[in-house]
Amino acid sequence: MRRLLLLVMLGALAEPALAQTVTSIDTELVKGRCRFIADDGEVGHYALKRCPGLAGARVYTVAGVNKVSLSFRWGKAKAEDVVEDYSIGDKLEWRGIRGKQGLKPHAAIVRIIVKDHEKDERHNVWGVIRMEPRNACLMAVIDEAANPDAITLARTTADAEAPNLACAKNKTKIVGTASRWAQEVIGLDGDPPASQ
Repeated sequence: MRRLLLLVMLGALAEPALAQTVTSIDTELVKGRCRFIADDGEVGHYALKRCPGLAGARVYTVAGVNKVSLSFRWGKAKAEDVVEDYSIGDKLEWRGIRGKQGLKPHAAIVRIIVKDHEKDERHNVWGVIRMEPRNACLMAVIDEAANPDAITLARTTADAEAPNLACAKNKTKIVGTASRWAQEVIGLDGDPPASQ
């Protein structure tokens, strides 16, 4: 009986550790604590901005003519572009588990804005970024118009798949209904498959 009671108590103590709740924190990419650190003056063809990040990462955006890129930098390592398209949204949503040292992100979500230059239209695609210690990669994209509640699909993908994904073995995928715009973000040309 004592052994059974001990096992039940140990199971009750272990349960909160296993059932950790995912938390999200937003980083503003337009205002907030972001600072311009380089530009080409009044020409307006180049502007480098640094924003605060989490887990030692600093967030960088580079705006050029019809193109914005998003990258992350740890320490003095060179920042590599993770997302690059016509534009990006005004915030980055970090997803992770909160611990004693703050939020440890396993993913980040950003809106990627793709422009159809022929029709002069803009299309939104959610980008799910895997955040590894000192590395990041685009792991999935979800077309906002083609998928009902696309942001929930992006968050579910981030929380279910990012913690176990290795950027070195990653191939960016389209989640949900594929679209020309989602394909364009990951570098595929042509029409999406008729059905999935």
